[in-house]
Amino acid sequence: MKKSKKLKATKKRSTHKQRLAAMATEVQESAGLHAISSQAVGYKTKLSDLLLEYAKPLTEMIFASELSEIEKDSAAQEALEQVAFFWNLAFLPYEEASKKLFSAVVSPFNTYGLSMEQTILHKRKVKPVFDMMYERKQSLFSDDPRFVVKTDIHCQALNISFNVASLDINEHPYLPEIFDQKPQ
Repeated sequence: MKKSKKLKATKKRSTHKQRLAAMATEVQESAGLHAISSQAVGYKTKLSDLLLEYAKPLTEMIFASELSEIEKDSAAQEALEQVAFFWNLAFLPYEEASKKLFSAVVSPFNTYGLSMEQTILHKRKVKPVFDMMYERKQSLFSDDPRFVVKTDIHCQALNISFNVASLDINEHPYLPEIFDQKPQ
């Protein structure tokens, strides 16, 4: 007896979910109290330190602005969340990364029912920052294969606490399937 196409599709989705569940378990273990240091697995620098260096043009601009300390903390935290997303997108060819960026920018606007004009205005603000960060990743950090899967960012009194869980993209071929998701 032949299996129906629906059953086959369900099994395929189930396998995809199993891989993502396995990755999530791996991330939880690496981000918990039993985290393995970057040096223990062969990386010279912690990814959080690299991401802070990668984000430097943005954080320096924020901290040099005339915003209040609370506004600077909030802006820096938001910028670092975006930087982790930009880092991941930079593993893709530029055109594909730009399309994923546009999808990520448009989605929240559709959810909240904002106009297309507001969406386009926001895209115009984000695109130059993304272009700069994409080029920065390609030129300065192109040899780092770590994909950000989870971030924990706290900015208080202009001090940044930035913890990152990552997976090596070379060891996890299914990671491109989750490029549409922002690190959490």
